[in-house]
Amino acid sequence: LAFVNCFFVACLWVLFEFVLTIMPFGFPISLAVSQYLMPLHIQGVTFFGIYWISFLIILVNCLITVAVVLNYYRYFLVVSGILVLNICLGWCIISQTSEESVRQANIAMIQPSIPWRFASQSYADNYFFRQILRRLTGYVDQVLSQHEGAFTVILPELAITDFGPSHPLVSDFVDHVTKDDDVLVMGAWVDDKNSVVSFDAFSQVKDVYFKSKLVPIFEQQSSVLTTTLRPVSIANDVQLGSFLCYELLFPTISRQLVLNGADFLAGLSFNSWLGTSNWVVLHQAYLPFRAIESGRYALFLNNHGPSGLVDSKGRFLDQILLNHSASIVASVPLETEYTFFVRYPYCFVLLVCVSFIGLGYIQRRVVI
Repeated sequence: LAFVNCFFVACLWVLFEFVLTIMPFGFPISLAVSQYLMPLHIQGVTFFGIYWISFLIILVNCLITVAVVLNYYRYFLVVSGILVLNICLGWCIISQTSEESVRQANIAMIQPSIPWRFASQSYADNYFFRQILRRLTGYVDQVLSQHEGAFTVILPELAITDFGPSHPLVSDFVDHVTKDDDVLVMGAWVDDKNSVVSFDAFSQVKDVYFKSKLVPIFEQQSSVLTTTLRPVSIANDVQLGSFLCYELLFPTISRQLVLNGADFLAGLSFNSWLGTSNWVVLHQAYLPFRAIESGRYALFLNNHGPSGLVDSKGRFLDQILLNHSASIVASVPLETEYTFFVRYPYCFVLLVCVSFIGLGYIQRRVVI
């Protein structure tokens, strides 16, 4: 019965996490992010999603507690078996040699570290607005001058009043970035909505993604346009599955973007208003899970960091530290295969739900 109770609690926690991702004002949290730097331990996510790791964390800790409190020392063997099997699963998945992708995208992701004071007081074409554009121009020029070839320049979510493609100064900035056949992707305001905008090598708006999930309380419903989740088209018919800030917490968003053709994923954010709190690190911790769930390379780009690039196994390939102005330049393989989780996203949740009901019935019979 003790083992049944441990299993029951683990199932209950998984259902709690799942409900947070579907309820209107839910703010998804997951115990799994505590393991984001341990790719060997989290490969099961490719089958069952981030919920699998949370399930294991609760189950293992409950079993250890029972073993210590009730002197059920044989449970330590059970815990050891679970951990060993999970690590073996991770090793088998990581050691698989996948075919090298023929298609690649050359990206230059830039973390500008724009001061929050500049962003909060910037509007129209005032001093702060112009200073931000000067900084962005300088950063882009510095990065592109060090590398040959055409790149997709990626900037973070720029939560700056009036910062949109229709502004003359922003338009001049786009012209400058794309003058050598480079393309640009950045967070901006389009029709008063928080968006990701891609510009082609001719400085024209190529595609726009509107934010679909709003931060409860802090964002108004009027600021979002209800559209089908779809990737942003960039150079050479490459499809970028982009999401803004809070949307990184939802596994359903990255999955839908992949189903609609995303070749790789990018989360853009402007967390500078949170300062140097642990939230910015916690936010990035969801990135490896989105990459493994979707089977895609993924990047997270925050204005003042941390930012990073991970492969489809959730391994960090490069990172930019907090409060640094820096860049990551890389050739990103474009994946096309669907993972088990992308195909059957609710398989594990349904299994947990059935187990929860069954275990609840067993407990009730035992009590009676």
